[in-house]
Amino acid sequence: MNPRNIAAPLAIGLFVVACTTNAVSPPSHAIVGTDYDLVVQADDARSRFELTFISKTVRPVCFSVEDWPNNLGQSAGGGGRAMLHTSGGDLAASDTNFGYCVGAACKLTVLPGQSLKGHINYSGFGDPTRIAADTNKRLDYQISPYFCSTS
Repeated sequence: MNPRNIAAPLAIGLFVVACTTNAVSPPSHAIVGTDYDLVVQADDARSRFELTFISKTVRPVCFSVEDWPNNLGQSAGGGGRAMLHTSGGDLAASDTNFGYCVGAACKLTVLPGQSLKGHINYSGFGDPTRIAADTNKRLDYQISPYFCSTS
């Protein structure tokens, strides 16, 4: 058999399979506003920001424990994850190293229609009293949620 006679049909077949596979594959990353909302509210009385992740999708959404503040109100990733915009300028969160986590315990799962709450202390950005007094503060918090695998 002539290899030239096989190459073209094989290439076309692989192209069709690749296009078909990509066309039916669901997205792997959740999209803010469509699949979830992240609500950030200042709580000056407790000197912290309250975070609420709300699932709006029919699929479970997951993210790494490093994406979410710990129970002490600290955030891993510093300014790359949490940036506070104030009247006096931008303040990056202090970087807390949570260590390296391996395994199923390192993944947070939010089921469809459910929410997850957390908080970040003002002290992670500087003087909590000064931050509480700033009426123009706004926290940007970055997470990377994805749809949990079904396997």
